[in-house]
Amino acid sequence: MTMIALLLFSSIILDNNINVVVEGKKTVNLESFKKGVRPIHTWFEVNDPVMGGVSIGTFTIREEDGVGIFSGEVKDVPRLSSPGFIAVRTRGGYYPDLSSCQSIRLMVRGTTPYTGYRVSFGVAHPSSTLTFERGFKASFNASMESRTVAEEFQYVYIPFDQFSNNWDPKTGDHIVSCSQNKTFCPDEAALQNLQRLEIMAEGVLGKVHLEVKSIDAIDCDDDVVDIMLENFMEQQKGEDAPWKDLDYVGKGISHGAKNNNNKAIILENGDIRIESFDNPQNDWFPLNDPVMGGQSVSKVEMGRNNKFGVFDGEVKDVPSLSAPGFIKMETRGGYFPDVSSCKALRLRLRMILPDKYEGWFVTFGTHHRADAQPYIRGFKAHFQPDGVGRQDVIIPFDQFSDNWDPLTGKVLVSCLEDPKYCADTATLRDMTIFSIMGEGVNGDLRLEIESIDAIQCSHNTDAKGRTFSFFANTFNNFVLW
Repeated sequence: MTMIALLLFSSIILDNNINVVVEGKKTVNLESFKKGVRPIHTWFEVNDPVMGGVSIGTFTIREEDGVGIFSGEVKDVPRLSSPGFIAVRTRGGYYPDLSSCQSIRLMVRGTTPYTGYRVSFGVAHPSSTLTFERGFKASFNASMESRTVAEEFQYVYIPFDQFSNNWDPKTGDHIVSCSQNKTFCPDEAALQNLQRLEIMAEGVLGKVHLEVKSIDAIDCDDDVVDIMLENFMEQQKGEDAPWKDLDYVGKGISHGAKNNNNKAIILENGDIRIESFDNPQNDWFPLNDPVMGGQSVSKVEMGRNNKFGVFDGEVKDVPSLSAPGFIKMETRGGYFPDVSSCKALRLRLRMILPDKYEGWFVTFGTHHRADAQPYIRGFKAHFQPDGVGRQDVIIPFDQFSDNWDPLTGKVLVSCLEDPKYCADTATLRDMTIFSIMGEGVNGDLRLEIESIDAIQCSHNTDAKGRTFSFFANTFNNFVLW
């Protein structure tokens, strides 16, 4: 099945989201949730609790009829006394060149009267705006009142010239539109690689329920071809496709994991290699607290002396919290081997200078504890390098917990104290996300890392690493959370 089709028919036109469909022009599918076909990207929730809000949003894929469901409620942010937001976002992955296309088209169905829907793309940041204000944004109407037939899906068209990257961070409304000032229109570079897509409910209080079937770019030149996607779809049909017998759990497609033979790398001593920085299998990038209004900074470099990954930066106070923020060296997606038979994690490090920083943490996974705030995900443990030089830091898996303080990173109740907070087997089989962090302690930090391994493993069965995280991981540019 190809993800690219010709648009040969006229469609519904809604409110001010108007587009004239040109017969014979190409339509490029950016995402679909078709039954039996994996989504092109990985989608995850980002809600206003990252800025002290109380809104709650979720995103699930209903496989039986091929629908992504964005649901929740936008509530007032207490310290702002104004509505917050909920969002569902992609990260990384491959996007075709859409600079010849005219519009975004959403196939959606809203089942509530909610009127604060937005769609955004990219990470463009006007110099006059706050650090965390990134991307081109436009509003659209998908409330149930906008449909002539209540139970039907509808097409919503949003021309690219209705997007602007000069918008109010409190409401999502445009401050200066593209039509008012071309400086704020999507430029060619942004359209050549969207980098991320986001659907939001923002700036309007109310209950949200939006069902999404597909997202397309329309009226594109005929030579716009998603080669990577077409190649993937051809592979998916083949008997030799490495994922043909894997369970589908609603994750996206990986367009770049280097170890795509779906087999764990088992070292001679039985340890399982998660990452080696002389030839990284995953894409690593910095992620800092400016996403929540902080001022911490960091950078990640690969290939130092063709052997080490380098993570350095500074953790500073988040002004709104008057408390230290965080920095991360993180990877999402790609290949993660099954390490559920192992007992501990080993970080092989090199410390150039004496390390006085005390806020080191490792986190992995996306597990969400039932009683935790929506943005608290993953299992976390503290570690402390020992002096200068090359060294192994061993962190037993029973020191990780998903019950940790979001302000400091410190574990509140450990796995050893209560087994319900231990890393579960599903997460150890596919970590999905892995981070090294500086958190909860102000100061400069620097770490050079050679490898990450799971150790003390038992291999009673053939360890083939039967999981493959279908997270899109083509991170060609730094993308904020």
